[in-house]
Amino acid sequence: MTQRPLNVGLIGLGTVGAQVAERMLTGGPQLSRRAGVELCLRRVLVRDLKKRRAVEIASDLLTVEPADLVEDPAIDVVVEVAGGDEPMRSYLERAIRAGKHVITANKVVMAKHGPELLDLAAEKQKLDDGEIRAMQALKTGALFRFACEAGAVMGRASAEKRERLARFGDALGLAFQLADDLIDATGKASKAGKATAKDADRGKATLVGLHGVAAAQKMLDEAVEQAIAIAAPFGARGAMLADAARFAGKRDA
Repeated sequence: MTQRPLNVGLIGLGTVGAQVAERMLTGGPQLSRRAGVELCLRRVLVRDLKKRRAVEIASDLLTVEPADLVEDPAIDVVVEVAGGDEPMRSYLERAIRAGKHVITANKVVMAKHGPELLDLAAEKQKLDDGEIRAMQALKTGALFRFACEAGAVMGRASAEKRERLARFGDALGLAFQLADDLIDATGKASKAGKATAKDADRGKATLVGLHGVAAAQKMLDEAVEQAIAIAAPFGARGAMLADAARFAGKRDA
């Protein structure tokens, strides 16, 4: 059975977008060999149909209507290279809600709206263990990693200590996220102080949902022990870090 092409929708046809479009239109066979599937540029969203462009592109590929791209069921992947906050955030949200994969290097959107878009993607996509961990590392993990590493930077700690604190932040972030997901799966709203069972109701991808409560609890215990071990070389000065890890593993609210 012949595998169907992977249809791509491109948002933006400026300097970067023109290069992406040109490579897809002129280097299709080479790109397809590398990707292992035929790549087909199906639609390009632009602001002005009459604008002169650096790349020759068929007029029937261009559109100024976002729905022609983000809501086209034939498009599998949306690549956004236009930049800026709105309306790019809303385009990406609409694409994710439509079940499409999204590729973007939009720093403004990801800085301001990254967590909510990642949460939405976790509800709309079936993710494996590695993908869930990667997604959570960009959210909760990044928050804890920064909090731990920033202190080392401001305190002018050595490179070795800075790296160790960053790893501690990664482990603490994983523990905190696992605990949070376990609370959602098994806790009571009256004790948690918030609604529970939300992840399952929304079909959100979590390690608890993927592996089950018992396995996730074991992962949580391992993450806590890893964090404590990372903090151990700091001696008495690392006791507070170890306590924070233990708290993350035992919290129920």
